[in-house]
Amino acid sequence: MIDMKRTLFFLISIPFSIIVTASFLKAQSDSVSTHSKVYIEVKANGFFDNLEFFNNIQKGYTLTGFNLESTLGYRLAQGSRVSAGFHLLQFAGQSEIHRIVPVLTLNTKLNHWLNVVLGTLDICMRKNIPEPIFKPERLMTHLPETGLQILISTVPFCGETWINWEKMIFPNDTLQEEFTVGFSGKFLVSSSGLKTHIPFYALAVHQGGQINNTSKPVSTLTNFGTGINLSYNLGKNAYGFEPLIFWGRDASPNPHHVYKKGWAMYPKLYFNSNNLKVELGYWYARQMILPRGQEVYGSISLVDPSFNSPQRKLITSQIEYSKFVVNGFAFTSFFKLYYDLNENLADYRFGVIVNFNHKQSFLGLNN
Repeated sequence: MIDMKRTLFFLISIPFSIIVTASFLKAQSDSVSTHSKVYIEVKANGFFDNLEFFNNIQKGYTLTGFNLESTLGYRLAQGSRVSAGFHLLQFAGQSEIHRIVPVLTLNTKLNHWLNVVLGTLDICMRKNIPEPIFKPERLMTHLPETGLQILISTVPFCGETWINWEKMIFPNDTLQEEFTVGFSGKFLVSSSGLKTHIPFYALAVHQGGQINNTSKPVSTLTNFGTGINLSYNLGKNAYGFEPLIFWGRDASPNPHHVYKKGWAMYPKLYFNSNNLKVELGYWYARQMILPRGQEVYGSISLVDPSFNSPQRKLITSQIEYSKFVVNGFAFTSFFKLYYDLNENLADYRFGVIVNFNHKQSFLGLNN
């Protein structure tokens, strides 16, 4: 839990720091490139996510609370920027703040298609990774991703590669260092008529270290995925088909997990309109370990190892309604169904998410 006195001091110091920084930048404006600017960005996220899971792989739970991130940023005319502030997470039913941490992003724009980010990472593209290998709740409840990120945006291809350093170690620590390396991107094949994309996904989760003091084995688990996304636009509606295939592997120096290799296929039909998204899919997997994915898709039981399931067969469906209410506000409600064909069991989840994201420039610096 958080020390409340330190938390209050930290929060009070933020606006003071903003005023001092803004005053300094204004005094220096004569030597700054045209159109450089100072801005405040506020991101808030309220969530209610109820998982009614009764299977033997993953039991249900409820996540409800909010997170808040406030930063002061300085953007150069060339597009590079630096921002700093804090990230706060609070779960409903707790009397104290669950977590508050500093955030700092250094985004260097090397040219019109390449950005390099150090510090707190941009997680916008993480929402496009399929749920089986990256569960979306991580974006709401886990520490802000911190490390190194490379963002690429060109006409035929856009994507990112990143490393999120989750646990740092020092000499003789009894913990293992832990980090996730990932890649996500899509290649545009055709944009006329039947729009065609080829997506690519890769995740590797490593636990180990050389300077720590522990008998735990070094572990590296990997997931890969690709396929094709076909969509056809009819007015404001899009109809699509996305067959995906995934692979998993225990790439540890001495493989020791119960399953060493696995694979899965996941064809989906979908419909998108301005506010509505509907999906229907079939998940078939053999011996898949999903270290960052939604566990219900995987073969490893979080309930009891005796319930490990080398073969997983699920029919999945989803309906999601989203609406931009006013500038900065977005409302989303969803319902997801996971029907286990092996157990003839229907699990489901439903929830509501409200996002607020607003960036306000309050000082333009010109020559």
